[in-house]
Amino acid sequence: MKQIIEKRWLSRLKKALILLLISFICSGILTSNALADDHPDVFLRTSLEPKNPIVGQQVTVNVDVFVNSWFAKAPQFSDIQIDDTIAFLPPNATLNLTKRIKNQTYAGQRHSYFLFPQLPGRYYLPTISVKIIPGGGTGEAITLSTQETSFMAQLPSKLASESSDPIIATSNLEVKTEVNINGNSELKSLQVGDTIERIVTIAAVDTLATFLPSINPGDTSGLAAYPDPPLLTNRFERGQLTAIRSDRISYIASEPGRYQLPSLSIIWWNTQTQSLEKTDISKVKIRVKTPLKQLFIQGLIGLTGVIFLLGIFFYYRQKLQLFYQNYQQKRSEDEPVIFQRLRQATLNNNAQKTWRELLKWLNSTTKDSKTLTVNDFLSQVKDPSLTQEIKQLEALLFGKNSNKDSNLNWSGAKLEKSIHRVRKHWLHLASKTSQMYSIDLDILPPLNPHF
Repeated sequence: MKQIIEKRWLSRLKKALILLLISFICSGILTSNALADDHPDVFLRTSLEPKNPIVGQQVTVNVDVFVNSWFAKAPQFSDIQIDDTIAFLPPNATLNLTKRIKNQTYAGQRHSYFLFPQLPGRYYLPTISVKIIPGGGTGEAITLSTQETSFMAQLPSKLASESSDPIIATSNLEVKTEVNINGNSELKSLQVGDTIERIVTIAAVDTLATFLPSINPGDTSGLAAYPDPPLLTNRFERGQLTAIRSDRISYIASEPGRYQLPSLSIIWWNTQTQSLEKTDISKVKIRVKTPLKQLFIQGLIGLTGVIFLLGIFFYYRQKLQLFYQNYQQKRSEDEPVIFQRLRQATLNNNAQKTWRELLKWLNSTTKDSKTLTVNDFLSQVKDPSLTQEIKQLEALLFGKNSNKDSNLNWSGAKLEKSIHRVRKHWLHLASKTSQMYSIDLDILPPLNPHF
């Protein structure tokens, strides 16, 4: 009986020891879990791509934060400000992540920054702080910071020779144009008053819409341009940034004719091929015609004008003829016209006409009423050769032997050269003399009856 009692007591003692051992093990596990929950594992990772961009190229900075539990609140990331760069943070630039490390699952979030260096040189990325509250812990916020890093922006020699500002650095650029006539995409015959709408859309990846060039409206006379404000869009989808610029320009044709909507050349740097490329937007040729109704009205107005002018012409025909005759007569008395007649008479060796035109020419150079003789003219110009030729002409016309053949002693060509030589000098004397002379043709001696 005593042995049976001892065996039962030993059996109960073993069970108690086993239960005590199990309780210690469970207590250790719970304690370790509690400690793990109070101090969750949190860490940061930072990546920068590319590390050697060109000026204007997108530099992507990814900041990843991980925790081995969960995020009680969304992590808060600080902003980035670097001189001579344009920083862009899309509203949906946060991406949820999961990561498996040593058989333990970590929840994470990625925050992306986009930087666009504007000048060549080295840029230093400042420290980025991340504030998180892990789930399952004490509820206190934890602040982590990234390490400082840098990147080097370069300017290729091919880009340095271009005046493109700002520089467009992208792996793909596309241009789409659309032309509508009065809201219709079919290019029918244009008429005055029609509206032409031109839409140019430029799309490029890994850049900003503000970097894309504007479109020159090309406002010309007869085709007024009315551009709308450009539509700029920066779209971020599946980790890629796409810039879109859309320009809408309306043209109203006010005059008929041929016009051209201007072309455009876009210079950009291909980040995949590392080469300079050019995309052209072709010019658009249009022809504007006058509406038939307007043509009829213009023709009617033109015909009315012609009839009106013909009526005025026939009504004032006699007055116009008289005016023209007076004009011709007055013009015939001008010094240059008379001088040309004098030259023609001398070259034809016509002595009588030469003398008559000589007197008329002298009279055309005078303004006052004092009588001017040929001798007065010769005494003022003082040209021996001219004096000799005129004396021979006088002897031929008025001399005692004027009825004989004296043409052998007088040459009209020589007289023409002499008068032509002194003409400028004589006109100068006539303009400077205060009291000019005139010739009274009535006091001339009668011409030789021989002529």
